[in-house]
Amino acid sequence: MHAPGEDLHRVTLTPALINQAAVVAFLVAGAAKAGVLREVIQKPRDPRRLPAQLINPENGELYWLVDREAAGQLH
Repeated sequence: MHAPGEDLHRVTLTPALINQAAVVAFLVAGAAKAGVLREVIQKPRDPRRLPAQLINPENGELYWLVDREAAGQLH
């Protein structure tokens, strides 16, 4: 799809398509992401506000690659 007003094309990957993958990885870096990462992983589901919670590969593997700062609020 061509992005209006920009000289580029975009591809949209829906959660349904991502969940068909053999391997899905999230890369999370920095202290600024710590609170949201904690909410996505440890709090009740709220996928309208936290769409990452929709990702759960049906027959694949899900990996979280997280640096020390981003993991700072996980327990």
